[in-house]
Amino acid sequence: MSSYGEKRDRDDERTRGDLKAMQDGIQSSHSSGRGGSANKKKNTLMCVSFLMILIIAVVLVVIISL
Repeated sequence: MSSYGEKRDRDDERTRGDLKAMQDGIQSSHSSGRGGSANKKKNTLMCVSFLMILIIAVVLVVIISL
């Protein structure tokens, strides 16, 4: 029973550490010196390229399955 409690405590600590790291990463990305429009353009470009890759992959799967 104690091993389960210890494992849960370790998992809780790990989860708290992950949340802290994510919050630090979010804060550091907001406090960067670049302007918001540059980040927005970069995010838009990444999103569009991801969607294009996804669409191409789906089309290839459909073509291969025919």
